[in-house]
Amino acid sequence: MKVRMLTIAAGPTLVASPGQVITVSDEQGKDLVAGGFAERVVDAEKAETASADRRAASKSETSSLPAKGSKGAKDAK
Repeated sequence: MKVRMLTIAAGPTLVASPGQVITVSDEQGKDLVAGGFAERVVDAEKAETASADRRAASKSETSSLPAKGSKGAKDAK
């Protein structure tokens, strides 16, 4: 389940800031929403967030690609 945090949350397995969209288990998401700590992300918002995430990932992935013409993994035998 995707939720948008309304408050700061920090623990052994979770660190999130207000406004941040995170993916959690359905049980944890329901608890966060019921406690007023987060709101569930609806489908339209999910698509918008996924688009932004893809753009950010694309920028970071292209910066770590090997240079054109390099043989990369083909050299390993």
